[in-house]
Amino acid sequence: MHDVDAWLADRATMLSTDTVHRLHGILRAVLRRAQAHDHVKRNVALLVDPPRGTAGRPSKALTADQVARLLAAAEADEAMRTYVVVSLLTGARTEELRALTWTHVDLEAKPPTVALWRSVRAGGETKTRQSRRTLELPARAAEALRVHRMSQRHVQLGAGDRWQRAGLVSARRWAPHWTRRTSAARSVEWPRSPAWTRRRGRRASCGTASCRCSRAA
Repeated sequence: MHDVDAWLADRATMLSTDTVHRLHGILRAVLRRAQAHDHVKRNVALLVDPPRGTAGRPSKALTADQVARLLAAAEADEAMRTYVVVSLLTGARTEELRALTWTHVDLEAKPPTVALWRSVRAGGETKTRQSRRTLELPARAAEALRVHRMSQRHVQLGAGDRWQRAGLVSARRWAPHWTRRTSAARSVEWPRSPAWTRRRGRRASCGTASCRCSRAA
């Protein structure tokens, strides 16, 4: 029991309270299994209260003001505006949006939906199998996609044979993926302390949108 106390106290000096509680839960489960097989006489982890860990790291999500400035900056570029709006309002990962095709966007459904079943990872797999999901599109995101689809069709007609027919929502001019250096975020003055990245747009979505989602079967 004293060993468990000492071990958890040591972990608490470098881990968050939530992580310490998870470690305590894992230890309880391991000792319960060991006890069931007569490897230990009792589960001493049940007699220990996990200590409080270190304070969690500050949130890296965008503030409401940063979200507003990002959306305003993206207005100058219709295609990037769509990318930013959908990213913020659905919480889709950048790797998922870059692989998103129009066949996985249903703007005629009631409500409109987007199926995030693919990514630009090897083999098109999402981060985990559980990451595959279908999201209900907020009205603003659905409208941005409708405008973008119409605009993309005009660009496609002008491009002719040069258009790469990948069916990607994020096809930019005649390239199959977004240009990495093109980002509305570059035109926004962000606080200097935490370096902003596009991935934080996904974290911002937690406080920006409320979407219902269902896991893909």
